Amino acid sequence: MLIDKDLGEMPPADRPSERALWVAALLNPGLSVAKTGMVDSMYKLKGGSWPMNTYYW
Repeated sequence: MLIDKDLGEMPPADRPSERALWVAALLNPGLSVAKTGMVDSMYKLKGGSWPMNTYYW
């Protein structure tokens, strides 16, 4: 699969954040879309709102 080659090896289990981004990119090849969704979710879990208009990937 070409996506696997582009992403490289899966990060090890002792690096959970990197592994989560790797899996998100594998499921959704548009990595910036995956990152945006994950960051937005993290902000919502913390009870805040992400100032999307001031931060871009």
